[in-house]
Amino acid sequence: MRSEIDLSKMMFRGPVRFYDGRKGMAQQDFEAVDEPRFGYSWRREEYGDKGRQFYTVDGDEVADLAEAATKLAEPPSPDSKAEKLKAAHAEYERGPRIRGVYNALSEARCNVAAGPFGQLRASLQRSEHSWHVGINKYAEHERAAGREWPRWLYNVKSAALETYRLMYLLEADRKTDTHLRCLLGVKCRECPALQHIEASMRAEQASERPFRREITDADIDAAKVMTCLGHMMQAAPDAYMGEGMLRSQQDREDDEAESKRWAEMAAYEEEMAQAEARSAQEGV
Repeated sequence: MRSEIDLSKMMFRGPVRFYDGRKGMAQQDFEAVDEPRFGYSWRREEYGDKGRQFYTVDGDEVADLAEAATKLAEPPSPDSKAEKLKAAHAEYERGPRIRGVYNALSEARCNVAAGPFGQLRASLQRSEHSWHVGINKYAEHERAAGREWPRWLYNVKSAALETYRLMYLLEADRKTDTHLRCLLGVKCRECPALQHIEASMRAEQASERPFRREITDADIDAAKVMTCLGHMMQAAPDAYMGEGMLRSQQDREDDEAESKRWAEMAAYEEEMAQAEARSAQEGV
């Protein structure tokens, strides 16, 4: 059994893991060279937060070296972060592969989560590269002939790749108002087109007439996705149909925080440059 004194003298290596998230959240994990179950982490919750350090055993935070020693004297708990990560990795490695790369079970889950666009997601994984190459060749042909670069073709492909991501966003907005807005500035819940389409599909969903269509919530989300994409591509043909077409309130707050951070960095660099210039001037 390792004592508190033993643990206090240990050397560490790392970071062996790094995490980051919204608004500057970040964490770095270090592990003891002679006892990989034991380590420490540094973590901050947002930009401007200087962060804190804490000891860990099997990935879980411990209050002090005494608690660490006690936990290390016992086998790892299957509920600890480290053991759960090992189990998930082992499950992933045992799963069959698609073309020797993708985990079949993971891909199946992702395709199911994409609703009606699951098959499209699978198809795009196979064809996305050659599709893009074909567009590039066509674009070269058009420009060589003196015709306009076919921006719309790239947007069609980008929009196709965004379908299943938009499914997740619209599903989340349906369950809890995330204040989702499209690039046209319209709140999705207040868009007249989406309201009429959803009302019609909800009516069919609730109908008790014979031979009614078995419409699911995913079907409604998918119809909204295609409606949103068509509307944005028609109303803003030069806009990039990629990430950012739909933004939640959280996304907008994150954008604002990131812009502020970069502005502060630019101001700091400008201040340092001016200080160097003054120092050089004084030296002359």
